[in-house]
Amino acid sequence: QDAARQRIASAAAPGVLGEIGKDIGKVAMWTAATTAIFGTIHAIKTAVQTYAEFETVTMQLARTGTHFGTGMAAQISGAKEVSSGLMDLKVQYGETGDAAFKAAMQFARMGQDQGQVLTSTKAAMTMAVLTGESSDEAAKHLAATMGHFRLSADQAMGVVEQLNYLQNTTRTSADQLLQAV
Repeated sequence: QDAARQRIASAAAPGVLGEIGKDIGKVAMWTAATTAIFGTIHAIKTAVQTYAEFETVTMQLARTGTHFGTGMAAQISGAKEVSSGLMDLKVQYGETGDAAFKAAMQFARMGQDQGQVLTSTKAAMTMAVLTGESSDEAAKHLAATMGHFRLSADQAMGVVEQLNYLQNTTRTSADQLLQAV
């Protein structure tokens, strides 16, 4: 009788294991399908949010960037150039949020054109990496220094390099140096 029971159990085992294998396959297939669907939905949401952020930044820059061109159409065109450049800089520096935008607004308020705004913002973002500040805080310090010494956007990165040099060769932090200026 035991031998007969073992033969019956052996004969049934492949069927049961086969059914479990099919069920595991179905679960894997549903998991992959669900991941693909929700991943696509997340990607679409992210794209819409990025587009909305781009448009908001562009319009605010167009209103602030009076040196982007003559007339609203030219200002919007210049603002789109800055917004696009900001998105590239954010990727390059691994920055999220609106600190880069706030930095750009700081320089646009100084009367810089779109190329100068991007140059100064890049310098501010570099300064932020070196000092541990946010980009908008670094931009405030950099803009104040540029205004005080009447420096151009092309000289902004030189200020950052000098600040970094002094910070690395003295016992003075970048924040202390900026406060002294």
